[in-house]
Amino acid sequence: MIKQTRHMNWPYIALLLAAVSASNACADQQVNIPAGSVIECTPYPSIKTLDEDVANKGGVLTIGSPIKCVVTKDQVVPMESQFFGQVVEGAVPNSYAFKWEGWLLEDGRSVRLSNAQREQPSTSQGQSGHLRLTFKNGLVASSSAN
Repeated sequence: MIKQTRHMNWPYIALLLAAVSASNACADQQVNIPAGSVIECTPYPSIKTLDEDVANKGGVLTIGSPIKCVVTKDQVVPMESQFFGQVVEGAVPNSYAFKWEGWLLEDGRSVRLSNAQREQPSTSQGQSGHLRLTFKNGLVASSSAN
């Protein structure tokens, strides 16, 4: 059984979604992540925190909790860009995965992923608690200034 706790950071996720949605004032720009790109980022909450959450709750993870992943060095997307999404139920019991909803670029532009694009990046654990987002087929999306 999956439980939802009261300690979820709803104001945080609401603020991020509002920032992504409030982009009607400026013209869209295209953002291109080439096929095969791997982006490394630091997740908040950390992998250690998520793993402890699973262990301490007997495998019951709070599904739907917000997660963000901050790009810590210039890569295909600029440093300080922030991917955001939700923790979702994993493919095997007592596991979790991530569903990415979009990202905020360091210059204030935002990208909201379509439903099909949300399934595209695969996520794996890298070294030192980082996540690796792999875009096997690449990604072309519109970004808007906030």
